[in-house]
Amino acid sequence: MHIKKGIKFLLHKRAAGQTTNLAIRMRVTLHGERPLDFPLGQNIDAADWNADTMRALPSCPVCDDINRTIDEWTSVCKEIFARYELIEKRVPTPGEIKDLFNDMVGRKTQLNDTLPSLDENFFKVFDMFTREMGKKNQWTDGTFEKFAALRHHIATYDAKLSFPSLTEQKMQGYVDALLRKDMRNTTIAKL
Repeated sequence: MHIKKGIKFLLHKRAAGQTTNLAIRMRVTLHGERPLDFPLGQNIDAADWNADTMRALPSCPVCDDINRTIDEWTSVCKEIFARYELIEKRVPTPGEIKDLFNDMVGRKTQLNDTLPSLDENFFKVFDMFTREMGKKNQWTDGTFEKFAALRHHIATYDAKLSFPSLTEQKMQGYVDALLRKDMRNTTIAKL
């Protein structure tokens, strides 16, 4: 399997005409989808950058560090795509690429920094999951609507649901409540 992809390193201008102290970003494209941008965490002047080779010129005082990071990140991306092409034999989602890349280069993801405790309200965690996963995986409006419907059904069943109260009996009670609403098994399976 071959995944159509692209890896580029670009200078990010915060204002038109800016030529100094430009942030370097890695841009990963996948099958023509919206690109993923990863900030390199290093800045450079436009005069010290070769846009064709996507490398810092020797005139830059930190060119070795910048070019080494670019080489490392390129290698990590190629490894990620090779994993999906050769082992998983499927096209990864943008969220999977982002998570795996951040893990491989030792960067924390925003979701990992904000994981709630299991003592928190179920719906607070549900809303956080929906928001973060929707953003990470670029959910469509239809997917968000499905999760909103699921949240509504669960809240109608038990508005004070908590993780400690989630038992097999509680889950069976939820299914029974949906059956009493004359829902079919195929509909319930989606909820």
